[in-house]
Amino acid sequence: MVPWLLKPTLKAEPAVDPRQETLVELFGDIIPLHNRLRNYLVNHQNHLTMQGILKDHRMEYIEVGLREAFRAEGVDITSERDGMLPEADELDAKDTSLSEEQAQLNENKKKLDVRLADIKTQGAEHERRCLPTHPPERHQWCVDNAARLNKIIDEYNEDVRKHNATVEEWKKQVGELKPKWDAFVEAIRAWEEKIKKLIDKVESHFRNLKDCEYLRNDVEIIPSPDVITWRLACHYNCCGLPYLYIFPPLRERPMPAQAELLCRQVKPMCTPGGAFQGSNSLFNKDWALKEGFEHSGKCPSGQMSTEGNTK
Repeated sequence: MVPWLLKPTLKAEPAVDPRQETLVELFGDIIPLHNRLRNYLVNHQNHLTMQGILKDHRMEYIEVGLREAFRAEGVDITSERDGMLPEADELDAKDTSLSEEQAQLNENKKKLDVRLADIKTQGAEHERRCLPTHPPERHQWCVDNAARLNKIIDEYNEDVRKHNATVEEWKKQVGELKPKWDAFVEAIRAWEEKIKKLIDKVESHFRNLKDCEYLRNDVEIIPSPDVITWRLACHYNCCGLPYLYIFPPLRERPMPAQAELLCRQVKPMCTPGGAFQGSNSLFNKDWALKEGFEHSGKCPSGQMSTEGNTK
């Protein structure tokens, strides 16, 4: 090498993560940095929905064998999720380590790029003063400056070689993690499909629950405490459980045919938190008289209806 020529410089490689496409596909555009798989499994919205549905009051109206089968399936799905968590933790830990290393590698590349920019600036000034020819009085300066710059370039190139070798090793580890990560993502998708099918099955049975059925000719006409008005009590079978509906005060004692007509018009609703809460006993008649309770609608749907309320 001519003593005043500069050595070529190497280029630092960036650390690029090939898992990003898989992660975006699973988690959406916003990807958390750590504990991705564990958080996804533990806070899975459909799994939480499934657990809520299996505790829904309407489950009590499904045939006991089928109801227990649904709940057992839910337990199996949750157990499968719990069994996946150790592997999720392991993959998350490796992913976290690689993510942190990636950040460090890219930060190191930025520093190398700053050094390269400085070398190029000094190199351009050296070539301007020393190439293609230089005055004899500048010859020694060019030789000494080239030696100085080439030492800087040698140190830079060595650091770049180390950096690029580390990047290649990092890519190798990412490449080893990716098939494990992708296989686990597929296992999550299969697990999610089980949740969806169970939710669909249970909700299908909810939709098929029957309305409350009036037990004909089972009417009670009750005098109110003021002895001026009357209360009409109608008995129903609501989703397989007994239900008692008491009308607001009636000013005249209804005839049996009138009482039957009024009771047939009422459609009580079984709802959690209301007077009827899915128990096997009738709600307290005295309480209903005192509070003037009214309730109408359809057992499973929770949709209110105003028809049938008569004074």
